[in-house]
Amino acid sequence: MTMRFFYSEHFDFDALDGFHLLQDHVNRGYPKAWDDHNYTVTFQIHRVSGGKRQSFGMAKVLAKDWQDTTKYFLQSGKKTGNSHDITDALEPSRVVSLASDIDYYQRLHKALGSRDAMRYLRRICDASYFHNNYWNYSNWPGFSGSLFRNGSAAKTILDKGKQIAIGRHEREKTFSITLNDLPDTFDPLTFHFSNDDSDRLHGVSNINLLIGSNGVGKSHILRHIVDVIAGVQPIRDSWPYFYKAVVTGYSPFENFDTKKALLDRLRARDATPDAPASDSDSTVNLNERNGTDDSNASVQLHINEYAYIGFRNDENAFSVTWPMSHSARSILKILQYDRKNFWWTEDSRFANLFDTLKLSIDFDTLELTRHDGTRITLARDDDPARAEIETLEPDIDFECGISFVKDGRTLDLSSGQRMYSYMLPCLAAEVEDESLVIIDEPELYLHPTMEVNLINMLKHLLATRKSYAIIATHSSVMAREIRHDAVTILRHEHGRTHASSPGFETFGESVDKIIGRAFDDYRVKKPYEETLDRAIENYDSIDQALAAIAPRVGNDALAYVAASFAKHDEIRIEVRE
Repeated sequence: MTMRFFYSEHFDFDALDGFHLLQDHVNRGYPKAWDDHNYTVTFQIHRVSGGKRQSFGMAKVLAKDWQDTTKYFLQSGKKTGNSHDITDALEPSRVVSLASDIDYYQRLHKALGSRDAMRYLRRICDASYFHNNYWNYSNWPGFSGSLFRNGSAAKTILDKGKQIAIGRHEREKTFSITLNDLPDTFDPLTFHFSNDDSDRLHGVSNINLLIGSNGVGKSHILRHIVDVIAGVQPIRDSWPYFYKAVVTGYSPFENFDTKKALLDRLRARDATPDAPASDSDSTVNLNERNGTDDSNASVQLHINEYAYIGFRNDENAFSVTWPMSHSARSILKILQYDRKNFWWTEDSRFANLFDTLKLSIDFDTLELTRHDGTRITLARDDDPARAEIETLEPDIDFECGISFVKDGRTLDLSSGQRMYSYMLPCLAAEVEDESLVIIDEPELYLHPTMEVNLINMLKHLLATRKSYAIIATHSSVMAREIRHDAVTILRHEHGRTHASSPGFETFGESVDKIIGRAFDDYRVKKPYEETLDRAIENYDSIDQALAAIAPRVGNDALAYVAASFAKHDEIRIEVRE
């Protein structure tokens, strides 16, 4: 049976079986199609079969030597009802397409099966199907600046899209990413990950830790990784391409990009003498599209390979109330995703979030607050409020955040639990399959037991999304939960930042040993040691000193005193663990 493709301008095509391409703005609240560096190439794709419609998501479709693919469709297509039949216009010598997200290919596999998914990719001139034509396509005007602008995300889709659509994609058991292009003052460093669940002791290794004192360059390294994945910087080495970078940092001093800031940098990178980028370029373009002063939705729609989670909102303004609002908006985003995708996946993002939060917070239901003060109750499983969430959205007061309810009573959360309630919904809303999550010093607001819970929750969330994380931390408690080959220690010596592994197994090791050897506590002169130095000056022997101070100090202090005398009296000290 022939697959038919149509260009349609309105949702009036349910009697016309086939695949319908509509500009991205239709029925989405925007008056204009997205202008992507002077190219109009983004389309919604819907399948109609027997009067029933399914959405496959967004794809970019570029026609060679055309800045507006819509005009090519109108010129080359055949008028059919209110649509244009573009089946014959889709030829790989004239057209190339690429999905905007990886779920597109999963939907194809679910809806069409392997054989018809392959036919579909061939007919729509999908770049992952015609992978061997990449170098030809890369010379087409507009390919790099619009279709392939998204760097690592686009590369991931190009390399894996077809295999996902036909059900043959398998993740690598083990892989690593190496940073060789940091500034000259940095050693190259490598992060190791493992999906090998046959290791019954350690299981999968989906979290790496980056440890180092303040000022060694941890944040610089994290920003560099994000820039590579988001496409700001080119990839010079062979990486296992991640689809998306999700950055989380709740320090008032962090300086990661928001989505809008990243868009400005991408525009500056791609600026040409004919189309220079100004500081207001993104705002002007977005406002023209929206007809309003609110550019957030468009930025989020077209930089979906990057997400920022922290104290700054999408306008880059610092706000202590934004995390509360952001978490509530994330709950809505999760519910909307589940509603739109239930037809092809049984995996509920809301249920996954619910289960993850319950690892550390004992609650029965979540609640959102309406503007009139009444509550919307959300249970884990089938829930009338969740089914009506699209109509309830205008009533939600996002500034109230989310509430946790146990036995009919709203829980008073600790500061650590509040941090969970801010961070986890946002991560659950943003992390896609094969994402890399970057977290900067999450222990800032957490008790050590909560740090352990955070690692546990992250492992659970990452496993459900087949994703990974790199955490910059000063936490020895977190290091105890991670195997040594996934821990990198940074030290700044003689003007250079050196990277090394701990040199001992950190998984399950004592916190004292981790602090001493991985965090260099053994190398640092402590204030209590200086106090002891002054105190023992008045004693002639180790026995006198220990007898006098033993009842008043801890074991580490006693060991220090013994070691101080041993240096001079040739005393042999035996350490027993």
